[in-house]
Amino acid sequence: MSKLSAAQLCIVLMAAIGGCRLWDNTTTYFNTYYNMRRLETEITDEFRYQDEFAKPPKPRVVVPIESDLVLERQATGALPAYLDQMIIKPNKLQPVRIKVDSIIIKGSKILATHGESDFVDGTLYLMAVAYFYRSEWLPSNIKCQELIVQFPKSTYSPDAHLLSAKNYLIQRNIPKAEQMLSRTVDIAWEQLRYDVLSEAFRLQAELAIEQGNYDRAVRPYRQAIAQCPDESQRALWQVDLGLLLYRIGRFENAERELAIVEQYGPDRLPLFESRYYRSLALIRLGRFAEAEELLDDLERERRFEDYVSAGYLTGARLELYRLAKRTALLDSLERASSQQVTASDAILVAHFQRGLEYFRAKDYDNAIKYFAATRVRRSPVFDGAKRLFDLLNIRQQKLQQLSQMGAAPSDSARRIRAYTEFELGRAHDELGNRDSAAYWYQAATEHAPATDTIAAQFLYARARLEQSRQPRVADSLLQIIFDRYPFTEYGQHAKQLLGFTDYAVVDSAAELVSSGEHLRRARNYSLALAQLGKVITNYPTHRLAPRALYLMGWTWENDLANNDSALYYYALLVRRYPVSEYAKDVSRSVAFAVTKREGSPPPWWKEGHDTSAASPASQPNATPSPVPGVRVPSFQAQPSVNAAPPSPNAVPPPPGAVPPPPGAVSPPPGTTPPPPDPMLAPHQQSPPPPDPSGEPRPKP
Repeated sequence: MSKLSAAQLCIVLMAAIGGCRLWDNTTTYFNTYYNMRRLETEITDEFRYQDEFAKPPKPRVVVPIESDLVLERQATGALPAYLDQMIIKPNKLQPVRIKVDSIIIKGSKILATHGESDFVDGTLYLMAVAYFYRSEWLPSNIKCQELIVQFPKSTYSPDAHLLSAKNYLIQRNIPKAEQMLSRTVDIAWEQLRYDVLSEAFRLQAELAIEQGNYDRAVRPYRQAIAQCPDESQRALWQVDLGLLLYRIGRFENAERELAIVEQYGPDRLPLFESRYYRSLALIRLGRFAEAEELLDDLERERRFEDYVSAGYLTGARLELYRLAKRTALLDSLERASSQQVTASDAILVAHFQRGLEYFRAKDYDNAIKYFAATRVRRSPVFDGAKRLFDLLNIRQQKLQQLSQMGAAPSDSARRIRAYTEFELGRAHDELGNRDSAAYWYQAATEHAPATDTIAAQFLYARARLEQSRQPRVADSLLQIIFDRYPFTEYGQHAKQLLGFTDYAVVDSAAELVSSGEHLRRARNYSLALAQLGKVITNYPTHRLAPRALYLMGWTWENDLANNDSALYYYALLVRRYPVSEYAKDVSRSVAFAVTKREGSPPPWWKEGHDTSAASPASQPNATPSPVPGVRVPSFQAQPSVNAAPPSPNAVPPPPGAVPPPPGAVSPPPGTTPPPPDPMLAPHQQSPPPPDPSGEPRPKP
């Protein structure tokens, strides 16, 4: 009786445990998991609708990879196109954003309250997908790894492996991505998940093409075709292999592999793709008669009528006539299909190829017409066509601007011309015309004003251009940049490329300004002016040159009480460095003083504070004085023999000091300087203290 009771008790316990699990699974599924699956289906349907996936599948449009680097070069930091297409853009996510968030919330609830149910693996995968939609790669990858570790035999394991590989690829963790793709292939073969295998092979091929290893791109397809027992799947992979070979330019191999497709009894779409791209491969090989025969057969078969009306065969015939040099037929077919261009990717590709033919022949006027027609809408050649059109358009605009420019006597005009030539050289550089780029970079360097640091940018562009073919010339150009413009960003970069240390750069101007400030505070005004004058003479383009001129004017005004000399140096500051904080501080005072003295404002004030040539780096060593009757010295000229003798009480100018204007008199030694002239005193009555960081501190 006791044994019977024990057996009955075991049965009851097992039933209770099984019943509890059944109850847990039932409540989990109907209360939460079912809604997660429903939301995910609705999100996928919305994405398919936006991507026009709901329409019947149509043949792919594949473009052979071009050898021109300009077509393959991507922006710095940008993802390759095959990865960028995976990312759900904000405008695409917005209509389903609430549903995506709801999946994550419901999934978290299942993991927290039903962690022992049979739906945990599906929950983890759905959450990983939701995070992927939100472009949160790390949380998505974490959920994938949890699923892979906890449920290695789950039916979601192949999908989790594939999604994890995509996360690694987008994060540009290439070693991890390659490892995960290899594991994806293994687990997908184990579960015969051909859809996952196809996507994994495609990603492996794209990654290999990105790395330039074409043999490795082809290898997975060959192995899969040899191992797969399913004839229809082998046909699909055989087409993928042929299209991949066509894309990487191995046209003979592509034609051979595409001819094998019909042995597997393919469906309508793969059959059309195999014949269509086989004809395109034959055209590339110059076997025009065979290609034309294949195209005629495709046109006669009624089951391919929708593909024919979509312009696929028209695009192929345009390619045939172009490569066969049948210009009359080509022009006639282009005119006849002009209304079909915008609706057919195949025709857009054919137009792009003809534009590229003109481009390589340097016939840019005809090339730009075809690139303009090709960039009307998004297509497989849109990016290349847009890039080439933009560059050729820039080239035309800059040449036209240069043709309209006359002689450039002023520094500002020379600067504009030089920068226009630089932009033209940069366009040629991007177009791959290295000789033309070098010519225009050199012209820009020669036409730039001698004291303008913008020349450093032109020299650096040419050094980068010459780096691969003439490294010694590139090093010489970098040395010139470092010698002439050490404090510019290009000078700093040149220093790094040349392997120089910071000890190679001695900021003598900063030391002179610091010395002048200390001497002024010590009331050694003559030597202070000499030190500050050396900055203006030897470092006119230095960042501290405006401060040096300002301190000189301040010293004459407030320390030596000589307003004529102060006005002279303040005016020189306004003329040479009008956009500096120091010039802005005294410009009104200078204008007021000149107006009071001469009865009319200075020319630069009448022009409305024109600062078109206001860059400190672009100011010449000698400029006309903005103060009528006061000559601005060139800092190299000797004193005039007709100059009036200095006052016996004047402070003798030390060697190297900037000479004051004629008539400037220093106060006698031991006398108390008078208060500053009110017309020069709207600004502060004490010079701004130096900033602890070493940078000049502008006055408020």
